[in-house]
Amino acid sequence: METLVSKGKITDVLVFDHVLSEEDFMCVYRHLCFSSKWSFGSHSQRPDVGEDNQQIIRLNSYSGIRSHYDPFVTPFWRMELSEEKFFNTYLMDKIRKLVQHDFEIEMIYANGQTYGQSGSFHQDHHEGHTFLLYSNSHWDVEWGGNTVFMDEDNVLKYIPPIPNRAVYFPGTILHYAESPTRRYSGLRMTVAFKLFKKKS
Repeated sequence: METLVSKGKITDVLVFDHVLSEEDFMCVYRHLCFSSKWSFGSHSQRPDVGEDNQQIIRLNSYSGIRSHYDPFVTPFWRMELSEEKFFNTYLMDKIRKLVQHDFEIEMIYANGQTYGQSGSFHQDHHEGHTFLLYSNSHWDVEWGGNTVFMDEDNVLKYIPPIPNRAVYFPGTILHYAESPTRRYSGLRMTVAFKLFKKKS
């Protein structure tokens, strides 16, 4: 089995605070809180599989289909957002302006994690970028839930899920999301935009 190797530097991981207006951010938060579209069973890609198996796991992860008996992964919550205009058009216009590049959208979805539902180190894709928006209205540092990055030099970076913060990074960098601690009984929520840069 091939082990995934991180590609990129920690300096490639960009953090933006106060990404959206308060009104827009609360629209995201309310949408995630009150939607009935959450499904259980998504997961991070395992870092110890070959390319063929990796593709299978990636497809299963994207569709929300998986076995709950796999001891190597912890399932968590997911909501598909790719077809929703507020996300794929309105918010995407803001993301394009923020990072100053145009994109093709691969997919947009929300992740949700409760205590014990940590991810595992994985890569998102080999060519694209991810724009990850932390979507809880409040977060206490004691609640954990950091996103952990490890670059090609084995340098680690821990980013707390501060509300209305976003992280923009190449899909080749290994990363995972920590679960909340026992001190937080709710759902740690993020919205992930999986993007490919348009060629000039």
